Amino acid sequence: MLKTLWHHVPRVEVSPVDREVAAGTTTLVDDQPARRRSARIHVRIPIEIVAQSEGAEVSYKATTVDFSPLGARIRGSMAFLSGGRVKLVAGQESSESWPCRVAWMAAIENAGNSEVGLEFLRHL
Repeated sequence: MLKTLWHHVPRVEVSPVDREVAAGTTTLVDDQPARRRSARIHVRIPIEIVAQSEGAEVSYKATTVDFSPLGARIRGSMAFLSGGRVKLVAGQESSESWPCRVAWMAAIENAGNSEVGLEFLRHL
């Protein structure tokens, strides 16, 4: 699902004045062009994060905030250590999954959720 979505996003030059280009229900976002290695797509997709905890797989429901071929920013009720390994599963009926490294995590004040930056270990 993520790979399919990424390949259908129109490729456009994003001007410094107009950083967001609407493409249906998705938006191409390049909010920090000097630091980004690739453009990001701002789209909410329900996903599942699978992690190992004490020898067993634990599953967490989450939503993408944005993603690129290199990684994703997700939001949900979970906590991981930076550098840890997880698996992102796109959609409930999908068999697509990507191994990821947790790049960073930040709590969202007053929401009981956190945002997590994931680096895909296998690029889209």
